Amino acid sequence: MSKNLTRNSQGIPIIQLREKGRIIEIFPQEILDLQEELSHPEHQEFMRSIGNAEDVGDFETRLAHVAAYCEVVLNDWYSHDDILYLCSKLVNRLKAKRGGIFIVNSIDSIN
Repeated sequence: MSKNLTRNSQGIPIIQLREKGRIIEIFPQEILDLQEELSHPEHQEFMRSIGNAEDVGDFETRLAHVAAYCEVVLNDWYSHDDILYLCSKLVNRLKAKRGGIFIVNSIDSIN
């Protein structure tokens, strides 16, 4: 089985697995995690503000919008591995943006 990092027709990084004449395309976990976090209700206003995928453009443009929303500055060319790393960092920033406040009444309630 051969593994190849490439992009699909929308410019999204994917992994292509080839075996016995078959090609299987899968999204890396980091991209799936980012998509899942962006679907959280806390981020819906932001998602509406940038419009649907067809209005925004390619994957990199949408990723740049998310980075700006997370106050992350992008200023270089990024490899597939860099983009996956960026996605994982953006997931963490998005989770922090939607974070809640935990109120603990006493130490006993922690145990």
